[in-house]
Amino acid sequence: LIDRVPGLKNNPDSIHIFADEGQIQGDFDSSLSFSYVWQTTVICEEFSGHADELFLPLIIWLQKNQRDLKRDDIRFLLDPLDNDRADIRITFPTDQRVIVTTDDQGNHNTTHPDEPVPEWEGSFPTLNETTGQDEFNG
Repeated sequence: LIDRVPGLKNNPDSIHIFADEGQIQGDFDSSLSFSYVWQTTVICEEFSGHADELFLPLIIWLQKNQRDLKRDDIRFLLDPLDNDRADIRITFPTDQRVIVTTDDQGNHNTTHPDEPVPEWEGSFPTLNETTGQDEFNG
């Protein structure tokens, strides 16, 4: 987000990201594989840009990294500070699968599988401030 949102790139200390309400999920009867599941909280302090500048890169990241997430899973709270700035709190569920295998010597190994690669990989939409239209850059 810092690289994709102009207001954050100029002031990276204004964004804070937390993993809240974490838990381990899995069926331990047949496998040691499991998933980390948590609520991601993103707090942007004194954000002065257009909300689209923040949410579009976030949705792009989520589309790539949390493919099973629905857009209505994303919640936000906006606290206006004045006419030009607001504190914004965004929350969404996040998960990461962990595949556990056992080698011939009985050692356990873990891998974190990647999400499926979307068709548009490598092109990221940006908001043209002049036209307000989404544009793609590679």
